[in-house]
Amino acid sequence: GSQTCAVQGIDLIVPFNASAFDVAAGLKCKVNHPNGKSYEVAIPKGSQNGTALRLPKMGLTHVNGAIGSLIAVVNYVIPELSEEQQEALKKLLKGA
Repeated sequence: GSQTCAVQGIDLIVPFNASAFDVAAGLKCKVNHPNGKSYEVAIPKGSQNGTALRLPKMGLTHVNGAIGSLIAVVNYVIPELSEEQQEALKKLLKGA
């Protein structure tokens, strides 16, 4: 779906979708910047849904020269898994 960007002072607040499995595996997730570029961010282990990650110097520029941050907000999504992936995950979770 379309993700809405909010402006708070000179900071940009951007929600982004992250697969709970990607985060658990330590993979990076993509954040779409309102400028059209996308950036990869590493989500710290143990982050919960709604965790805000601050990316300095990627927000708006204030008239005094200060540069805001891009604040990426984690939105966990559960990916659709194939039957093989489900079986593999069940084995992993059982510790088999």
